[in-house]
Amino acid sequence: MDARAVEGVWHNGGTFHLLRRVLQRHNALWRQRLPALTPVQFSVLLSVHNMPGADQKAIGTAAAVEPTTMANLMGRMERADLIERSTDPDDRRRQSVNLTRHGRRQLRAAAPIVRSIRDECLGVIPTRDAQRLQHLLAALVRAGEFKESSDEATDKEN
Repeated sequence: MDARAVEGVWHNGGTFHLLRRVLQRHNALWRQRLPALTPVQFSVLLSVHNMPGADQKAIGTAAAVEPTTMANLMGRMERADLIERSTDPDDRRRQSVNLTRHGRRQLRAAAPIVRSIRDECLGVIPTRDAQRLQHLLAALVRAGEFKESSDEATDKEN
């Protein structure tokens, strides 16, 4: 095989390889320090906290969780007494979501641990670089979301 055929595609210094390594470190610290709560559950708890009474779709959008995943996740979180769902009296098809007392306690207890994990992962680079990294990653996410919504619109037109 010609070495140029795979050159620059993947290698230990490649962008996505490095992102994966950073996420491995982050996830290992998370599992060690917050074993009872996944990063996605934390994101959902935070979204429910910031949007009390919102419906599952809005919370899923805010937490960047796919609708099919969100339905299962909400069921597990409800069984774990982290959230409670109730039918909206004005629209019986809509369920509003709120934190339970246990969910609020879990969120409060997890927040400083999440900060410490973030600080440990990013604290090895200057603050300005960490902020720039966040800005660049957010730009990639926004571009990807625009592309996904454009692709969906095109698919619906066809």
